[in-house]
Amino acid sequence: MSRLALVLLLLFSAGFASAQDTHDTHGKTEAQILSMGADKWMSFFTSKEGDSTASMTEAAGIYSEVAQKRGDRLLRGIADSSRRIRLTRLRGLLDTFAVASVDAGYCESEGGTMFNTMWASAPGQVEDLLYSLITHTGPKAKPMVVSRVRKQLEKIRKDIQSMHNDDPGGKLFKYGDALAALRKLNQSFDGIVAIARTMSRADSDRILGFCLDQSKNVDYN
Repeated sequence: MSRLALVLLLLFSAGFASAQDTHDTHGKTEAQILSMGADKWMSFFTSKEGDSTASMTEAAGIYSEVAQKRGDRLLRGIADSSRRIRLTRLRGLLDTFAVASVDAGYCESEGGTMFNTMWASAPGQVEDLLYSLITHTGPKAKPMVVSRVRKQLEKIRKDIQSMHNDDPGGKLFKYGDALAALRKLNQSFDGIVAIARTMSRADSDRILGFCLDQSKNVDYN
């Protein structure tokens, strides 16, 4: 996780002890926020607060926080301890993968405040996937295989090397940080695959599709 991402997550964990107590949710309860979903909640919140990056980041952080609380409740309710442990580990690996994908994009772009919103959104995206895995709800995922994600990660590796070759002095491209992010992507994906193989095909498709979408957010073109 990048230093900025860690700072953001620490701020969220410290300041979002209760989203409704510390932030103006404009009359929406946590249940209503979750019912709206991330996109509708973001639109609602920014319609009240403005569409600045700061407002979007706050909205994303609120959604992530309440979604994580929902995930905690759902995990505690799983009677099968082996399944609970497996899903808890998967949750952590997916968090690492999602944040690392933002880190990799940040390295290429020379920064930008929009990445604050992306980092803040990552936990909520993971939680929405976790919710679908635990409750077996949501639209059916497209068939997905491990090799498609591996191919995308290899593309990222080649793009990182190409950008480094164009800027060997590192004046613009953060080569070392990009490699660190790529290592996290590959390592966490290895763990994700190991767990996905123990799950149903439908759940595996959801998980691998999530990883592909996250890795495609890293655009070096």
